[in-house]
Amino acid sequence: MTEETVGNSSSDVERQTADEVLPNIAEIRPREYLQKLVFPVLLPGIEEMLRQWTQLPVRKAEHLNPVDFLTEYLYRNNPRHQGREDVNMDDLEFVQRVLAVKPRRPLPLSATISEEDAAIICQSWWRGVLARLHPNIQEFRQWMKKLRRENKAARIIQQGWHQHKTKKTHRQINKPQGSDNPPLSYNVEVVES
Repeated sequence: MTEETVGNSSSDVERQTADEVLPNIAEIRPREYLQKLVFPVLLPGIEEMLRQWTQLPVRKAEHLNPVDFLTEYLYRNNPRHQGREDVNMDDLEFVQRVLAVKPRRPLPLSATISEEDAAIICQSWWRGVLARLHPNIQEFRQWMKKLRRENKAARIIQQGWHQHKTKKTHRQINKPQGSDNPPLSYNVEVVES
């Protein structure tokens, strides 16, 4: 074996083929750079994004971020790095650093819940409306409104708290000395008859 054959490892061969495929950036025009290096990588990602978004409901698709999708797609499908197919974008180190500096606003509730959960929320709201329209509930609400207007509710609550506090302080005043700490031992006498 010569030194030339020993020096040609698989990584050296990959590096040579990559250098042959990639043109010198300083020597090519911007249009050629886009056509040879950017479009072959970016266009399949855009096509996949459009394909997936056409399958989503409108209310979910309107809140998706195309930059996030393309970032994750390009990271997963980088031909120079294998084994990234199951990576979640939020688990990536560079994404965590960016989000630590500039956190995102939370997504609206309509984008985060399922249609079934949204239907349950709407149904419970409607049941509440119907319950508030019931004559007995209307009468109770009118009574509470009148009670608040007369400010009786506040006085009743204040009186209740005052009574509670006086009972508590009365118990503390009448408590025998040393009753805070229970005795450590008890003397029990057995009386035989």
